[in-house]
Amino acid sequence: MFKKVLEVIMLPKAKLISTHFKSFPCFKGFISQKEIVEHILDFDYSFRKIYDLIQNILFAIREKNFDTLKTILQEFKPDEFGKYIEKLRQL
Repeated sequence: MFKKVLEVIMLPKAKLISTHFKSFPCFKGFISQKEIVEHILDFDYSFRKIYDLIQNILFAIREKNFDTLKTILQEFKPDEFGKYIEKLRQL
């Protein structure tokens, strides 16, 4: 049920479509990919933090920019994200 929504969340930000609307079982009516992501990220600040981290990592990998990826991983603070991950597990 959530598989399609998860696929949308894992898309690069630049590829989110905001002009085509589809029906998703988890949402009433028609909604765009960009609206789905924003709706989910508005639930909790922790979602946005994790989403931004994943998007930055994916960008660095796609661009084959090792220096950027290295910087992201060096600045990553597992303790900070531990509480966010725990919140996600509780859902």
